[in-house]
Amino acid sequence: MGSVIGMSNARVAKMVDAPVLMIAGGGIGNVVDSVYLNLALYKSEGADVRMILINKLIAAKRENTLKYLDKAFKNEKFEVLGGLNYSPILANPTLNHISKLLKLPLYGNQDDANRIVHAIQLGAASAQRVVDLLQTSSLVVVTSSRDELIVTLSSLYHDVPEYREKIAGMVIAGISPLSNVTRQILDNCNIPYMRATDTTKNIFLTLSEDVSKISALDIEKINHIQTTVENTQIFKKIDPLF
Repeated sequence: MGSVIGMSNARVAKMVDAPVLMIAGGGIGNVVDSVYLNLALYKSEGADVRMILINKLIAAKRENTLKYLDKAFKNEKFEVLGGLNYSPILANPTLNHISKLLKLPLYGNQDDANRIVHAIQLGAASAQRVVDLLQTSSLVVVTSSRDELIVTLSSLYHDVPEYREKIAGMVIAGISPLSNVTRQILDNCNIPYMRATDTTKNIFLTLSEDVSKISALDIEKINHIQTTVENTQIFKKIDPLF
């Protein structure tokens, strides 16, 4: 809802007499601060907040985090429930998401459009060094003048199965045109890539600062959520309060 038209989720919840499930991120201090900041608005509107669902919990700290949050909110009427643990599958973007974020078409292997990118790597070092630093499902941001690196990554993606797991694709940035030979190799190898005229620095910053959201096309993420929720029986804990 938009405050620009004098509305908010809290006001709408009160208008339609709907109980509220508030969702917060992981951690302790950040959760307490954000919940109380939002709770003040819900209380001022007289909305009925019945549960706080804590997502993005660190698995190793889950039990302690929920214990301290229970103490922090012990004087409130709502219940505190642990939601999903932090998951790179859910947190990281797909190639399709990055394509939309940068407003650039995705070329190459369209079967990988929904592949999840787990690392953003700036291809500024030598070709061999960039290859050595590749992590699982890396998207490499490389300037268009780096023909040797573009050719190397394209060839590894196409010819070496173990690197198909490491290389998700490339964002080729810069105003320098690609040579005909480089473009031919790029297309023949079918590696997913996007072509930008912006600088590698700006592209890298945009990708680093983005917070990925789940869309209807993110099948792997949706399946992961469904499986996780079913296994933890989150809905069975929520239903009785609503």
